[in-house]
Amino acid sequence: MTSQVTSQVTSQVTSQVSSQVSSQAALTRSQLSLELGCNASGQTVLQKRYMAYPLSVSPLFRREDNSLAKARSKRAYLYRMNTSPGLLAEDALGIEIQLAPGSQLYLADQSATKVHQMPDLDTYATVKYDIKLEADSTLEFLPEPLILFENSDLQQTTNITMHREAGLCWGEIVLPGRLARGEVYQFRKYLNKTRIQFPNGKPWFAETINLTGKGNRFVQSPLFASDPVLGTLILVLPKAIATTTTLKALSDQIDQIGQTAAETASISLASSILPGNRGLFVRAMSATTREIQLCFRQALNSVRSLRGQNPLPYGL
Repeated sequence: MTSQVTSQVTSQVTSQVSSQVSSQAALTRSQLSLELGCNASGQTVLQKRYMAYPLSVSPLFRREDNSLAKARSKRAYLYRMNTSPGLLAEDALGIEIQLAPGSQLYLADQSATKVHQMPDLDTYATVKYDIKLEADSTLEFLPEPLILFENSDLQQTTNITMHREAGLCWGEIVLPGRLARGEVYQFRKYLNKTRIQFPNGKPWFAETINLTGKGNRFVQSPLFASDPVLGTLILVLPKAIATTTTLKALSDQIDQIGQTAAETASISLASSILPGNRGLFVRAMSATTREIQLCFRQALNSVRSLRGQNPLPYGL
């Protein structure tokens, strides 16, 4: 009898603990979870927000001028903040963003993300993005650079589900070391998998970057040695405006941005058309992060211009 009671109590306690652990795990699967939508006035507002160490966001603000009232009333601006010193071995960060129909968000980083040394060869850090964009919503994300320290290893995945009438600007800049210290390609590995799909689950675009540091045979080649900073920009237009004429105009503007930048700085920039003629995929290599950041801002402003929207405010 005692054995049966003990067994039942143990089973109940184990079940309750397991349930609590599962519940806590579900709540903390991401350190940052944002849901935005439009209020009755058409302004983009935060509807739900969950933040856990080390990630948080600034108060929502608006920075448009008065030339286009509709654009000003729509878009929200947020800074993502990381209160930790950077990514360490076995760190796992999760970011979830959901934009309801008609909402517009510009998200920026407060500072660069440092991926620190990981002496144990079996350890690495992970970052996972889960993004959902509904009809007529727009997400613009131009983060600060990722800096891959010596012996670091980062594995990142980005899953984006977007409506055919949604817009997207998704950027990334990677520094293969602390360049000012002469540390170049001394990290172990950087793996980044990006996947964009439609709401029905049908895949539309996928890319994988598997960049090795130590042992990279091309580090000393003139291509990598002169321009070690790498940049990627994905520009997706809503289907309604992604015409052949619009894409040609955007492609020409991106090429002009790259040519103009190359006249005064060491930078190479090229673009290609995304599947279904929905936008452009831009790749850049430069000696500094600043040049890539300037080019990406100009590219985003080109998209905004095609959509009849204000350019990025000064200082962002």
